[in-house]
Amino acid sequence: MTVEDPIEFVFEPKNAVIDQREVGTDTKSYARGLKGALRQLPHIIFVGEMRDITSMAIALTAAETGNLVISTMATQSAAQTVMRIIDSFPQHQQSQVRSQLALTLRAVVSQVLLPRADDHGRVAAREMMFVNQAISNLIREDKVHQIPNVIATSLREDMIAMDDALIELVERARITFDVAYPYFEDLEKRTLLQKRHYRIAPIPEELVLESGRVSADQLDTALHSKTDPRERLGQALVRLGMLGEGDVVELLAKQFGLPIAEASRLSLADPEVVQLIPEHLARQAGVLALAKRDGQLEVAMGDPLDVVSIDHLRALTGCGTIKVSIARPSDVREAIDEFYQQIRTRERVGEIFEKLDLTPGSEGEDDVDLATLRQQVEDAPVVRLVNLMLAEAIDDRASDVHVEPLRDRLVVRFRIDGILHEVMKPPKNLQMAIVSRIKVLADLDIATRLLPQDGRLTVHLPEREVDIRVSTLPTAYGEKVVMRLFDKTSFSRQVSTLGLDGTLLPLFQRAIHQPYGMILISGPTGSGKTTTLYAALNEIRSVHRNLLTVEDPIEYHIDGVNQVHANAKVGMSFARALRSILRQDPDVIMVGEIRDAETADIAVKSALTGHLVLSTVHANDAPGTVTRLVDMGVPRYLVGSAVTLVMAQRLVRRVCERCREPVIPEPESVAVLGEDA
Repeated sequence: MTVEDPIEFVFEPKNAVIDQREVGTDTKSYARGLKGALRQLPHIIFVGEMRDITSMAIALTAAETGNLVISTMATQSAAQTVMRIIDSFPQHQQSQVRSQLALTLRAVVSQVLLPRADDHGRVAAREMMFVNQAISNLIREDKVHQIPNVIATSLREDMIAMDDALIELVERARITFDVAYPYFEDLEKRTLLQKRHYRIAPIPEELVLESGRVSADQLDTALHSKTDPRERLGQALVRLGMLGEGDVVELLAKQFGLPIAEASRLSLADPEVVQLIPEHLARQAGVLALAKRDGQLEVAMGDPLDVVSIDHLRALTGCGTIKVSIARPSDVREAIDEFYQQIRTRERVGEIFEKLDLTPGSEGEDDVDLATLRQQVEDAPVVRLVNLMLAEAIDDRASDVHVEPLRDRLVVRFRIDGILHEVMKPPKNLQMAIVSRIKVLADLDIATRLLPQDGRLTVHLPEREVDIRVSTLPTAYGEKVVMRLFDKTSFSRQVSTLGLDGTLLPLFQRAIHQPYGMILISGPTGSGKTTTLYAALNEIRSVHRNLLTVEDPIEYHIDGVNQVHANAKVGMSFARALRSILRQDPDVIMVGEIRDAETADIAVKSALTGHLVLSTVHANDAPGTVTRLVDMGVPRYLVGSAVTLVMAQRLVRRVCERCREPVIPEPESVAVLGEDA
């Protein structure tokens, strides 16, 4: 007899009778179906999945009374299957359950389907555990964690560990090493296989090895991973996450004796000098002019070996000497974007203010005629000024724009890297026209000035799309407007640029490349949790995997990722979206935030059923994240089985490399950080 949910295959054998029952159609639950099956005196009982304590207890009793019980569980190994059954029961019953398992359990097969090397379907890698006396004793004595050791040393009894199954499939060319890589538990076995799988060639990159940042095996992997002969070793190491851009810059600086230009130095470049190099050439060569003195031009480049561009600069600027500093290519690109945008903005601001009618007028809001206001809102100078404000905010990577009316002036401030900066002071008599123009764009009522309003608008740029949430608030001197910006441009940030130094980066990368489990990022609002998740998705996305997200709101678009907007107003909650996502055959699921018990329960169970789940939780530290899940009602044993990594983070402002000075810390700081900090 079978109890299934749903019945996936119908059996009609000629030499046997199989009675198949479906949960929801023939019986209300697995437990009820099992009880009914036992009354039919079956020889064999197949349970589609043991999901709860009741069905587990009935299955154990059935096995004790002479029935052969076959079932499935959403676990990742044989040992974990045994642990899950035991941990599902209350503490006072676990001793009895261990005894029942030691007597009745005959075998556990843990398997995973992997894509074949020839791209013709998938092949199963199986861990096989047959319960012998040694394993029976371990179960009875509560030493289940030692089961993998017994499996690994019991080959004569036809047992096989998952690592050995993977090795066999790779050696037989059934799967590739890259496919097997994330499933290994024994890192030593994985390394030995890697050395056999990749040919060890002479390594000419002594400088990389001498730095101690990359091992010989890692270097060899990088050399063999290059499919484009034009790709340099440094680029390959950065692509694989073995080195950061900063590491490569330091190695090149050491090799050629060049100074390093940090991002802080690039930000201090003279705008007048920057203009000496046309924007198209600066972008093409990846070069930024920093300073000019005594006929010598100082530039920062990501590629100091580009002698053609250096000669071109010499001829273009008339400078006989080009002093080259090496910088991270990403820093150079960002600086080019910033400076040349400032140059264009400065030109536009001058044009706009020349055309503005600055006739003094009343500052009181109630004195303005609505018809006059509507006309001002559509005036070209006001339209251009608001457009410029938004364009500047987007280009400066501002998270918020504040339009603040004060007693005698109007101030526009941008929040950049968590700090508000004053960027513009439009004339006070344009206050209502500017605020009303923003309200028109956000589809708000310009006649309503004494009540708060909320709206939104989308800015479409040639290669970018920015979603803006608008909030107005009446104050003593007029309406204050705050606009929150969400850049919906395709996300391109990599995990290697998140600032995970030392051992953190390889640990995080290993976790996100696992095929299953739950990864949680915690921290307060504005601590970069979502950015970290997006970077992880950006790294692991592939045409061979189905990635889905549920978010509120969708902050960035990622090519190749199916993103769902959770909207409680229309009934699309996180939990409801998650349930639907599970029916979409996902490999990776990203949940914007785990807010409630139902979402937490579904997310944890998704991680336990072979999916990789990434999410955020509002907690102050990593241990508090686990406690938060437990407080939401997730059983501790499920949290322990599902969660593979918890990372708590904060965003802090960096010290300027150029102008920093040594200081004597306050005694309170020493007490908190320690004398070695």
